[in-house]
Amino acid sequence: KEDVNQIICEEQKRIFDIQDELPYRVIVNVFNDEFVIIFSFHHAIADGWSISTLMSELIENYTTGKKRSETIPSYGTFVQFEKNALKDSEIASFWENYLVEDTTNLDFSFEKKTKNNIKIDKEFSFNETLSTAITNFSKKISLTPDCVFFFAYKQLMEQFINYEIKHIGLVVNNRLPIEGGDSMFGLFLNTIPVKLNKLSTAEDVFKEKIKLEPYKIFPYAKIKKLFKNDFCQCVFNYVDFYNLRHVN
Repeated sequence: KEDVNQIICEEQKRIFDIQDELPYRVIVNVFNDEFVIIFSFHHAIADGWSISTLMSELIENYTTGKKRSETIPSYGTFVQFEKNALKDSEIASFWENYLVEDTTNLDFSFEKKTKNNIKIDKEFSFNETLSTAITNFSKKISLTPDCVFFFAYKQLMEQFINYEIKHIGLVVNNRLPIEGGDSMFGLFLNTIPVKLNKLSTAEDVFKEKIKLEPYKIFPYAKIKKLFKNDFCQCVFNYVDFYNLRHVN
């Protein structure tokens, strides 16, 4: 197991040379009557949901000997869907109107106090009691937990930064709403700027997400190009790989 941990540490430090090698590596480590499979990949080819789906299917196939019969669309289907969105004048017009008055860049005031870059890395986990309480609270107010967490993140950033934050980037999943869409392998993530001026409650967050849903396919790189501005210097990413819950 120490050897496996060492391999994982080394893999985490290795950089993919996408000019001369495939953007993924599969390592099988065998010892005694056990084996460990390590899958290392470039984020450009897959998102977290794709990897969790791969893990789930791999374990299911190995333990049951059965393969899923689901028909999975090709990644090219998604690429074409995104290309169509880029040509859609209604989608482009929406973002132009949504962001037209908000072209100022965010300036972190605390960065001016030092000549050195400061990296603040803080991590903590919720225990089962707190996780259950948040889930129950979300159900009580008829909202999904991500809306509650987004609002909490907004409140925290406004306290942390001595500056009026006009937007927070929201990482969204653009998987196709078609049969087999959840099982597609690839990168389907995008980040969209969410205006904060009308978000006074978690319910407001939910309403804003519904409003932005038809337009979230528009790539953020295109939004930046339209306005020549980076709206998403603060980003919120809610992850829930519920497709792994049944895996022991």
